[in-house]
Amino acid sequence: MMGPKKKARLDSAFAQLGEPEKQVLRDALCKVDAVGWARLKLGVQPDHWQKQLMRGTADVAALCGRRVGKSQSASWVAAHHVVEQPNRRHCASRQPNGRAVNSSGWPRPLL
Repeated sequence: MMGPKKKARLDSAFAQLGEPEKQVLRDALCKVDAVGWARLKLGVQPDHWQKQLMRGTADVAALCGRRVGKSQSASWVAAHHVVEQPNRRHCASRQPNGRAVNSSGWPRPLL
C-alpha cells in the first residue's frame, strides 16, 4: 500500500501532466496490470482481495464463499491477457468436475 503523502505527491504530479501524457501512462498501466486494465477499460472496481488475486504471480486456490467474485476476477485477468498480449497463446478450459480434482483439492491432469 502507498502512504497518503506519497499518493498526494503522485496525484499532484499526474494533475500537472497534459492529456497526451496521461493517456500514455494509462496505456502503459493497462499493458502491465490487470487491475488497472479492469478499472480503466471495463470501469469496474475490484475488491481488495480481488486485486491481490489478480496481481498474484503464483498458482493459487481462492478458498472463499459462493458468489463473491472468484470467477469474475479470473475472467478479468483472462480478458486482460487476451486483449493486451495478443501475440501470446491463450487456452481456455472448462471447470474441472469432481473426477478431475485430487484429494488435496488441486486439479490433476486429465490425460
